[in-house]
Amino acid sequence: MTAEPVVLIIGAGADNLQHEGELNAALVKVAQALKKSGYQTHLIDNNPFNVAPELPAVIDHYSVAAPTVANLTRAIEQLQPAALLPTLGGRAALQVTERLATSGILNKYGVKIMGMPVATIRQVNNPSVLNQTLKQIGATTKKIAPVTTYADARDLVDEIGFPVVVRSVVPQAGSLRRIVHDYHELQLAVSTAIQHSPSHQAMVQQSLAGLKEIEVVVARDQSGMMMQLAMVEDLDPIGIHAGDSVAVLPTQTLLDRQIQDMRDVAFKITRKLRVVGINHVQFALNQLTGQFYVIKNSPYFDRLATFVEQATGYPVARVYGHLVAGKLLRDIRLDHGLAKHTAAMEPVLDRTAIRLPVFANDQLGVQNKELTTEKQSVGSVLGLGRSLLEALLKALGELHPDFYALADLGDEELDQLLIHPRPNRLLPVFEAIRRGYLTSELSELTKLDQYYLDQFKRLVELENRLLQAPKDRAALTAAKYWGFSDRLIGQLWQCSVTELRALRQEWQIHRTFKEVDPSAGELAQHPGTYYATFEMENESQPVAKTRVLLLGAGPRTLGNGVANDYLLTRVAAEFKRQGYAVVVVEDNPNSALLNRAVATKCYLEPRDYERVAAIMALERPDYLVSLACPFTAELPLVKAGTTRALALPPASLTAPVAHEVRYQYNVFFDGHYTYPLGITRLLLTPAGIKTEFAPDLPAGLGQTLAQAGEAAVSPELAPGLYQVEGQLIDGQLAIQPIHQPAPWMLVFLSQVTGLDLAAVWVRLALQKFSGRLLTAAMQGQRRQATRLEALFPYAALHLNRSTRLSEMMGARLEIE
Repeated sequence: MTAEPVVLIIGAGADNLQHEGELNAALVKVAQALKKSGYQTHLIDNNPFNVAPELPAVIDHYSVAAPTVANLTRAIEQLQPAALLPTLGGRAALQVTERLATSGILNKYGVKIMGMPVATIRQVNNPSVLNQTLKQIGATTKKIAPVTTYADARDLVDEIGFPVVVRSVVPQAGSLRRIVHDYHELQLAVSTAIQHSPSHQAMVQQSLAGLKEIEVVVARDQSGMMMQLAMVEDLDPIGIHAGDSVAVLPTQTLLDRQIQDMRDVAFKITRKLRVVGINHVQFALNQLTGQFYVIKNSPYFDRLATFVEQATGYPVARVYGHLVAGKLLRDIRLDHGLAKHTAAMEPVLDRTAIRLPVFANDQLGVQNKELTTEKQSVGSVLGLGRSLLEALLKALGELHPDFYALADLGDEELDQLLIHPRPNRLLPVFEAIRRGYLTSELSELTKLDQYYLDQFKRLVELENRLLQAPKDRAALTAAKYWGFSDRLIGQLWQCSVTELRALRQEWQIHRTFKEVDPSAGELAQHPGTYYATFEMENESQPVAKTRVLLLGAGPRTLGNGVANDYLLTRVAAEFKRQGYAVVVVEDNPNSALLNRAVATKCYLEPRDYERVAAIMALERPDYLVSLACPFTAELPLVKAGTTRALALPPASLTAPVAHEVRYQYNVFFDGHYTYPLGITRLLLTPAGIKTEFAPDLPAGLGQTLAQAGEAAVSPELAPGLYQVEGQLIDGQLAIQPIHQPAPWMLVFLSQVTGLDLAAVWVRLALQKFSGRLLTAAMQGQRRQATRLEALFPYAALHLNRSTRLSEMMGARLEIE
């Protein structure tokens, strides 16, 4: 019997500012498709919060190692895989793949690169070479060239003029992009870029700042058949990183001719580069002249692909997995309620989707940080609605509970926020419209398209209508239709959310739910994903079995949001294993929870009281699960006792100010017995934070800590996982009070013990817990030292700051 061929998947590594969990979420679906196509999947990665290796029928073999050239070379020599998949590891994976190809290791073992030929990878890794290829097919591009000295850069700028964008070639840390406007800035930018480039090169390119940015996602199979999966319009102009911009789907301001012309060019590029799978092409459009430029080409998975999947309902990741495995679009058969030929049909929308960036600048104490070509956002949130305003207000609502915080801002300060855009830049725009700024004037100040400003003016007009007609039924009906939340209306009417809910009940103003169908209702498709709106027909019916409603972790924030998503995904998988239907509420488009292998049904909605209460009223779940959400106890079905609320422990985050070494005794308590899970050492310094499992301990410390830990567990404690911390002070062990660990520590302990602590928690909640599971896990514990190194966004954001666990962005895992 012939063994299944192996595909070696290059992981994305630790989460950082450039990717926020979307690659790990996509990996689950892509790997499932590869397995259906007959491949064994082997992943090499060192991200402890990558949930794919922990889910059944996803990853067959997992190597915990950094996805470096050396580690991949060893893996290829040992596994001799049939194929290598680099496109789920971001830009860094393509750079590693090029070096592997150059070394000859791929040819030696006959390893095929999935998704594109190595010649394409070389071009993608070298923008000036790619530029030449694009010119050959008639695509207009910005002028760009690598330089090794300031003199070379000055000569180029003399030719193309200011402003220009300067960045490192294959930077070692961060993107290091900067728009420069004079020779003094140029000299500094080039010097910095060269210092951070392994090849000691800077890339100098013509700036197209102020033009409209359009992003196109194309799918192509190996026969050459192509489809446009989406054309996305960025609300912010070129000059602000696309990851920090508000993305809108479908496009709102383009002419049919412009749409067709950019589509044709995107197809030409995808064909020329022989991309199989998906290709992301970015354009800069001058709306005054109609001229557009190709500014970037990314033939790999990224955050736009996950946004498009959730917004359209088209299963981008699953289709992508089948395409790189060699299947044709017309032959791909999809499940989960999709029609037979969905894979070969371009998605159609009867709704509007918005992706809004999430920033942590306030948390980091960063002030006056202007948005530039360098990415600053740490996550993103999705809003779906029947109109642009409804989608936008959904996305904004969760992030900005105080919608009118800028009302006391002086006019001069407001002008500065309009001219020099900063995070959450739409709030100053709304405030300016409230103060009577003309939309034509605002368009000049902000470089925002006047169409959007006219839409924002409608929002302000709705606010004024509410202010002029408090407790008015018609005003309330209109406001709800256009997306105003009860909380926002309550701020304007100066009444409580409870009072507003009572008014809506009295006046029969109820939300309905629409399915996120890639055919916009043309075909009988039921993919099981929904969003809310205020229309007549409701398309969502309760799941016909015992069910749990699970509130997702939401957009990634520092602390670590991806660890929260990992934990909730494992909880959902265990509930499903126990026979429950899992209904998920989530508005993070990059969440691994939004996968039908985990969730039975999904609501792409904000996780606030109003929306969750409405979903619960429809689904009537037996359990409500969240990460210690503050309002769950006040929900009607929870108060009535028909739904039991289960809260995972909140993150207990620490902000060290000095060098500390903490030893932690970890123990599970089931209400009757204790199960020791080993000792961890936490090293906290201003320069870094590391956690180690099974460390070498000073003589007698392990026994002393274990005794203290056992003594701290008492029958008064609720069942769960606990830690007892000890610090050595003048040679004596000072014991701290017992506490529950943060989610990231739960993830780490699950991996080092081999015990699914999320599953243990679920079984305990369902009264199906058995100590045999823990006993077996204790016997099989890893005895070698395993380390988790926390990572932070400081270098990427150019901050000089001591590390704090509350600002953790991701982590690396290392096993000796």
